[in-house]
Amino acid sequence: MKLELLHISKQYGKKTAVEDMSLVLTNGVWRISGNSKCGKTTLLRLITGSVKPTEGKLFYNERNIFEDYSQYKAVLGYLPQHFKPDHLFTVKEYLNYISAYKGLSKKQTKRRTAEALGALRLWEVRDKKIARLSRGMRQRVGMAQAVLNKPKVLVLDEPSAYLDEREENLFYELAGEFFQNRIVIITERSSLDETRSRCEEVADWNLMMKNGKVGSI
Repeated sequence: MKLELLHISKQYGKKTAVEDMSLVLTNGVWRISGNSKCGKTTLLRLITGSVKPTEGKLFYNERNIFEDYSQYKAVLGYLPQHFKPDHLFTVKEYLNYISAYKGLSKKQTKRRTAEALGALRLWEVRDKKIARLSRGMRQRVGMAQAVLNKPKVLVLDEPSAYLDEREENLFYELAGEFFQNRIVIITERSSLDETRSRCEEVADWNLMMKNGKVGSI
């Protein structure tokens, strides 16, 4: 599997968020770090196809993602930076709702929801309202919805930004099960702390983004 960005740029008015970026992403975990407003979230929006580039092209397995977006969307899993599920749902109700949105059959929904709930240690709270969950558990619900369709490209936008150390460690411990045999892209804010982050520890490749451009660390 291969995700290729060719001379991608994205402008909002006179502001350039991503500038002439070319990048080839293959199976493995790609960590992209950078300060706030460096362009990370815009880059992920481009990769997920939620916005189109001002210039350049994106290819998944040699096919332009915007020429057959429905096919690309079927292999995509996404956890946005500000994950805000409907708090009136129980965990199970929400995952069933997302499964239907993703076009899964009832049989697939039952099996994959159970798999995600078990792997992410959410089975015991499956009938709880999302509003009653801790922040760490809500992020794991976000991870669960992202993997229901068994994506080939998994995109996580600062998934541990608002978690404490214990919750962050648990998130990566459990989510790591879903990092195999796919392209995983995770963004993270740069830190002055010299200690390696959990994201950095699980990453196969570490990239840094600054002023709309990306380079290796």
